[in-house]
Amino acid sequence: MNEPIDKSWVTPLNDEDREYFAYFRTVCKRYNIDPSRANRLEYDFVTRVAESEFYLQKAAT
Repeated sequence: MNEPIDKSWVTPLNDEDREYFAYFRTVCKRYNIDPSRANRLEYDFVTRVAESEFYLQKAAT
């Protein structure tokens, strides 16, 4: 009756993911939005701004 223990793990973030999350935090600070307290509209807004700006910068380089 003993269930096997799941020994799976989460892979570490790659460099681009780390860069994106760092950029996401700067966008949150720019608009004074705390992601953990943001409502859905605020969170969607900073996510869209961060994604569009981050990937535009990546495309320009």
